[in-house]
Amino acid sequence: MKRTVRQLKRSESIARTLVDRITSSNLQDGDSLESELVMMEELNTGRGSLREAFRILELSGILEVRTGPTGGPIVRNPDITHFASMWSLFLRMSGCTYRELMEANIQTTPPIAALGAQRRNPEHLATLQAAIDLESSIGPADGRAYMAAHAAFHDAIARLVDNRAIYLYLRGNHWITSSLFPEVVRVAEVQAEVLDAHKHIVKAIIEGNARRAESLMRKHLEMSVAYCEDNFGTMIDQPVRWH
Repeated sequence: MKRTVRQLKRSESIARTLVDRITSSNLQDGDSLESELVMMEELNTGRGSLREAFRILELSGILEVRTGPTGGPIVRNPDITHFASMWSLFLRMSGCTYRELMEANIQTTPPIAALGAQRRNPEHLATLQAAIDLESSIGPADGRAYMAAHAAFHDAIARLVDNRAIYLYLRGNHWITSSLFPEVVRVAEVQAEVLDAHKHIVKAIIEGNARRAESLMRKHLEMSVAYCEDNFGTMIDQPVRWH
């Protein structure tokens, strides 16, 4: 079946040009782009199309447009919320459930833990230990902070793969699930057991025991699904919301 290629709107084409300019010029968070008048001339476009392009990039977290005489487009570092929110929209439109999202993590994450044990990158190991320390500091009544710390641990595991595409994909998954459970998770009930599981996974990685690291990670993720089944009813079989 032949796939139709959608014609880009002028504003979309400009937005892509601006992203290429930001990345090729290695512009950093807080750097300014040229003024509207300069860009209108350089890009041979009108103010309406240019501002629509700014808006596209603002929604994606790439730009912040400040008003006033000293304002203008400022480069921003998009955080995981921008990607994960869009990812959750596509999951919602496809009918993907939270169970499928968690099962995808079971398929992808355990081999990454094994890879981390084989490589034992000191920087990555330090990030894992920092994530454990953060988890240990969360109070038993703060579900939102607990889920954020839980996501930070799994983000640190995903980092072990040294693959930006996989890392971003898994971070998006972690952000979505951490946004779902804060109001329902019983921190005091699960915190000690989960922290213990995380510590054993990290210990296996530090010791270079790839097989054990992979086995422990798989068991931990499977137990997480079982916990959700037992405590959250049909929630995990509902389609992913647009978070």
